[in-house]
Amino acid sequence: MKLQISENQLSWTLGGTPLSIHIENLDQAIFSENQNVIAALVCENPNSQKIRIYELNGKVRLEIDQPEDHCFNYLGSNRGKDLAVMSKVKKFGWHDWWYSINAKEGLLEELGEGR
Repeated sequence: MKLQISENQLSWTLGGTPLSIHIENLDQAIFSENQNVIAALVCENPNSQKIRIYELNGKVRLEIDQPEDHCFNYLGSNRGKDLAVMSKVKKFGWHDWWYSINAKEGLLEELGEGR
């Protein structure tokens, strides 16, 4: 599914019907084919970023706040997971770390260090 982002507006087509939702402070969004959801990275400010998971009909399923000592960078896929987030983690200094996103339960699972 192709997503289009323009000025806090996220648009896509579902079954031939165009859908569009307004997401304040939208930074990035990706479609997860495996989990059949849309994940949006919302950056209210550098200390308050969250991942918002949407059903394909545009309704919010859940939100995941960035954990303490983390800073979400971007969404993508990594290590066989089609829905993941790269995060800066303050662990013996700041390091890039990948987490898979479980969009059903709102959980982050460590995948490993970013390279």
